[in-house]
Amino acid sequence: MAGEAPTGEVLRPGRKLRDVAPKAAGRIIDAGRQPLGQSFAQMMGPTDRQREAFAVTLLHRFTFYGGRAGGGKSYWLRWWCLRELLRLFGMTGIRGLRVGLFSLDYPTLTDRQISRIAAEFPRHLGKLENTEDEGHSFKLAPRYGSGTIALRNLDKPEKYRSTEFAAIAVEEI
Repeated sequence: MAGEAPTGEVLRPGRKLRDVAPKAAGRIIDAGRQPLGQSFAQMMGPTDRQREAFAVTLLHRFTFYGGRAGGGKSYWLRWWCLRELLRLFGMTGIRGLRVGLFSLDYPTLTDRQISRIAAEFPRHLGKLENTEDEGHSFKLAPRYGSGTIALRNLDKPEKYRSTEFAAIAVEEI
């Protein structure tokens, strides 16, 4: 993962964000804590690399997170979407925010995201839905801001041209 640290130093492979920006790396997991009874880290159980990726997303407008198969990229991406909804609601108080989670095609979306969200996300946070109006989505409970993770495929990207999202996550571009 490469990028500029807040100090202006460039992150190079093998260098950890906490080496150049210890405060940002230390508070990232707690940033999505609102208004949960437990920390986001306790729910997700991120690896050190996933924690670093979370920190980078707070420092930069775009983040690319790669690696070999089985490294937790899809896992991190769906949990990032959840963390963003909780974080943005906690910061702004705006209800009904919408985050888009996009995969290349519907089978990939189903296998890597929809089926896993159903198994991983705590039930008290919200529920997975498939409605005619919204399509597949994870809807947060009202006490957490009623935000939505819109689960979409990129078979025809032009159909999302005027759609508004508070944040966007794309798997395997």
